[in-house]
Amino acid sequence: MKAEPRFKIKPTPGGWYYHPYEISLSGYSGSGKTTLARQLIAALAERRLTCGFIKHDAHRFEMDKPGKDTHQASQAGARGVYIQDPRHAALILDHGPQGPSQGLAEQALAPLDCLIIEGNKHSDLPKLILLDPRGEIDQEILQGDFTAPLALIHARGDEARALALADSDFNAETGAPPSPGIPVFCRDDIQGITTCILEYWAGRVPPVHALILGGGQSSRMGQDKSLLSYHGTTSQLAHTADMAARALEEMFPSRQAAPGPESPIPDAGPLPDRSSDPSETESLDRTEINSPDRAGRRSKERAEGGPESAEGRPRVYLSLRPGQEVPEDARDLPVIRDCFPGRGPVAGILSALEHQPGSAWLVLSCDLPLLDPRDLARLLKSRNPFALATSLKGFQDQPEPLCAIYEPKARPRLLSFIAQGSWCPRWALRSGGTTLITPENPQSVFNANTPEDRRRAAELLQLSESGDTP
Repeated sequence: MKAEPRFKIKPTPGGWYYHPYEISLSGYSGSGKTTLARQLIAALAERRLTCGFIKHDAHRFEMDKPGKDTHQASQAGARGVYIQDPRHAALILDHGPQGPSQGLAEQALAPLDCLIIEGNKHSDLPKLILLDPRGEIDQEILQGDFTAPLALIHARGDEARALALADSDFNAETGAPPSPGIPVFCRDDIQGITTCILEYWAGRVPPVHALILGGGQSSRMGQDKSLLSYHGTTSQLAHTADMAARALEEMFPSRQAAPGPESPIPDAGPLPDRSSDPSETESLDRTEINSPDRAGRRSKERAEGGPESAEGRPRVYLSLRPGQEVPEDARDLPVIRDCFPGRGPVAGILSALEHQPGSAWLVLSCDLPLLDPRDLARLLKSRNPFALATSLKGFQDQPEPLCAIYEPKARPRLLSFIAQGSWCPRWALRSGGTTLITPENPQSVFNANTPEDRRRAAELLQLSESGDTP
């Protein structure tokens, strides 16, 4: 019978436990978990992925050094100790009988690309099961005590045993049929194991929906910015929605069928080229990992009906404040009302992440009248799903938070900044974990917030239409 963990971890609203791209190494002492974890972290780093590590210790651990200030404070009775220097920070908490804070770990690890977890073998985490030399884990495998097994890992010379176990029923408790063919790897095959993990994570890349922000107060403009017209008689809100719909359709053509369960997952393609500051990544070609074949996504130009989206079908939503009237030329679009009215654009972004926490969101503000469709396509093509967000580079090379793709794991990060009193999404994106894309047209990120900005935008549009360079 499956053993119940003392502290049961629960899935987040987005469907993961600590991180969207996580994997657990499960096995008994002596199976090589720590060695494999170290090798996998190094292999992922070679692919320019920043990796986190969680160690689940079933007994007791000590990180502090006797005689140090923090240790003396703990010995005196401090239930929590925090230490920091210019490069590092550490927090040690006595969590008591209620168990550790899963949410605290989720927030702290969100800017990282992926996560290796050692332990938690009886959790529902996706896991690599490592065979131990004494065979202690074999009976648990045969009894179906493990959920979400991704592969079996064996020591050199133990392949026959692993293959026999791989053909056993991993779902004995549920009565499901046997699952033969689960991958089997030698512990030394780091490349094969790494590829297996990356293919699994690639299959978890979430769909992208578009959110057009139109719920601001427009106090500096003096009139509703979403209702202004820069392109003919169409409102700016409807114009931006149409542009987003076309970009999604080009990226995820609805005529292309989603691959079936037997469809191979293509190679992940180039991964982020990290500089010393991961928030300063340059433009990348991520066509492969963002392709319809990769995630099996479908799209539609505009939504028809209620706010619920069919699985994997990108749609365009409006973000409006409570009670705000929908412009007449955008009334066929579903609306997500702000959960935090009066708190600026982050209210709309968080409301979308609450509405569909397992989806990524292409967030566009209605005050970007010069947004170039080519730069929007470039943003979607260059999306880095491992990041917190992928953003066009804006003023002073800072992230432009209102022309960005927010991944699901941005939700806890934004909430943590709100808890600190910061409602500006740019601050969250500047804190790391953001991929920056340089727009081909610098005017794409021109914000029209005042009457003067509006006049300037109209002048620039006129120059562009006449073929003159601004």
